[in-house]
Amino acid sequence: MTAKEYLSRYRWQNDRINAKLGQAAELRRKAQTVSGSSGGTHSTQPYDRIGEITAKLVDLEREINEDIDRSVDVQREILAAISAVEDERLRTLLELKYINCLTLEEIAVRMNYSYKQVCRLHGRALMMVRCP
Repeated sequence: MTAKEYLSRYRWQNDRINAKLGQAAELRRKAQTVSGSSGGTHSTQPYDRIGEITAKLVDLEREINEDIDRSVDVQREILAAISAVEDERLRTLLELKYINCLTLEEIAVRMNYSYKQVCRLHGRALMMVRCP
């Protein structure tokens, strides 16, 4: 695993969490839609659509909580790797990129450097990161 892949794990983990949060919001919307409809039809089969959706939602929220716990662990691990970089400027750049999830363009503005300079510094910083 390259240093870039190693450091990107936090962002990937957060992307997965955000995707699951979107799925949970959609399930909630469906549950409200099902509970809000009062069509007078009766089925001969006992079918609890709200219960089914609620069960899926509970499972998904459990997965999200587990993912959040893993994300916190990954963040700590990555921060430890970043803190081993001696140059404060490079540490700041790595934290902005891999913890705050800013683009190199945003980092250039924030650090008052040119985009080209941030790209050079980013490459140098990646060479200093030691992956376990």
